[in-house]
Amino acid sequence: MTSSAVPLAEGFQPQDVRPWYDRAKLGEIITIALPSRSAAVRLIRRPNDYVRWRPEGGRGMTMTLEEAILRLDILRDTKMTSRFKSEGAD
Repeated sequence: MTSSAVPLAEGFQPQDVRPWYDRAKLGEIITIALPSRSAAVRLIRRPNDYVRWRPEGGRGMTMTLEEAILRLDILRDTKMTSRFKSEGAD
């Protein structure tokens, strides 16, 4: 089982998880650092377009890859919104 880390940075798109899933082996893990948090989410590849979503310090759950992508998109939008709020506060 291999693991790789991905920061949820400016250029990150949640859809970038799809190519990882397509080339990953069953049980392979990707760690995605969450914005403005000390925690990260681990996605563990499962068969049939499913992943295990496991936040650090939290309980994991199995979901479709598309649902995981939607959750990452929400987290990315949250990061962008908080960045714009902090820039406007000046």
